[in-house]
Amino acid sequence: MLLITIALAGQTTRTTIRDLQQILSNGGTSSDCYPSEASSDVVHTVEATVSAINQPAGFYIQEAAAVWSGIFVYAPQDATKAEHFAWPAGLAVGDRVEVDAKVTEYFGMTELLHVQRLAVTAHNQALSAVSASTGVIGTSCSAGAEPYEGMLVTLTNVRITEAADRWGRVGIDDGSGLTRLDDDIFDSNSLLATHYGADAIMGATLLSVTGVVRFSWGSYAIFPRSAADMQFGDAGHAPADGHLLSPPPPAVSCIQHGKDFRGPEHCGFPPMVAIADDDLSGDEGMVWFDGMHVYEPLLDSPEACQALCAEFVRCEYFSYEREYGKHLCYLKAAYADADAACNVFSDWNGASCGGGTGECAAGPARCDGSPPGHGGGGGISGFGVFMLILTFGLLCFLPCGYYYGRPEKKKEHLAMLKDKVSSLRGRGRARTGVGATSTMSDGLANNDACASSYVAATLPPLQTPGAVSAGGGSRV
Repeated sequence: MLLITIALAGQTTRTTIRDLQQILSNGGTSSDCYPSEASSDVVHTVEATVSAINQPAGFYIQEAAAVWSGIFVYAPQDATKAEHFAWPAGLAVGDRVEVDAKVTEYFGMTELLHVQRLAVTAHNQALSAVSASTGVIGTSCSAGAEPYEGMLVTLTNVRITEAADRWGRVGIDDGSGLTRLDDDIFDSNSLLATHYGADAIMGATLLSVTGVVRFSWGSYAIFPRSAADMQFGDAGHAPADGHLLSPPPPAVSCIQHGKDFRGPEHCGFPPMVAIADDDLSGDEGMVWFDGMHVYEPLLDSPEACQALCAEFVRCEYFSYEREYGKHLCYLKAAYADADAACNVFSDWNGASCGGGTGECAAGPARCDGSPPGHGGGGGISGFGVFMLILTFGLLCFLPCGYYYGRPEKKKEHLAMLKDKVSSLRGRGRARTGVGATSTMSDGLANNDACASSYVAATLPPLQTPGAVSAGGGSRV
């Protein structure tokens, strides 16, 4: 038997991918969307066949043509990354491998991480895709789609029904419901344009499409591996505007300009999920908030702010303004246990609307009234609220105490944190042929105000698309 091995010393436990993936009790109400029940502290040994290569981040493996049998192995080839692990030369689809690694959840996607050994035991092994439907895969986190995570699947007789979103994902439907086709492993969008012509993509039919299933950016999607994974049918119609992918009919906007989601004074501040902005150069507009800060370079309008809110669990409303030379997006939850008068849109105090620019707006996460987020919400007990307030209060107090009378230390540490985030920007979504990158600014809160009074109204986000990674998107 052929055996090519790259290994690091360590004790392991032999298991199956099914044992790592199959969910017996955990639900999809957390940010991780049906997380693995296997221990993350144990090094697991699995044996399976490589089903897809996602250079340079890692590869997918599958042990059988059955659900719960596929998983992504994150082993980046970038030697500067902490999780770097060199692959055996020529690793390819069809190779039978043994992998020693730990299991982890990465923004809704179960993965193998911290690889300690990777051995190729055979080449050219047959591997069949599993038949599935677009409706079962769907888009949001669901019990029906979870068994297909990491699997190689084939869909048949699908139509292109939605234009590419800002991450290059095209909507497809076989009549059972929408899912998405992602071009991150293979540039499927360019192939569609080449085959059908730029004027005949929307409504075009694919006789079949094969790819691996991944949960990223809060949505399931199919990732074709090469042109061979796409079998073409009839062309669609010509778009009126000549774009590569014709946009769907315009939706009725529910965004209210000049408004802020905030109740009367007796309601207090609405619960904050996160604040997003498109500029890492400073913390203006966020100094009072000790929660999650998200860096999203594509944030350029109220519509983009609304789209970001729709991808966050617990985000039900948003407020947007352009101020300090940047776009600011405040992701908010509805007031809990409050009278109906609190969940309203109020006039933004004129002078403060975008710092006097008048560029401000607010609205719900979605105009169609569908539930917020993709991963499920999950409630929180009164004791949990107490613990959150206590925890965030300490997180606020300790930095303030440390920095009191030490402004130079504070500036130094903030600069170091920003440099770190800048260096991590490469771990955002680096798309093939699209060039969009999205990273999360984690821990850049300026504690000048040390706004403990606001912490009580702050809820931690349960999901963070646009985070330092790709499980918020795709691994790089």
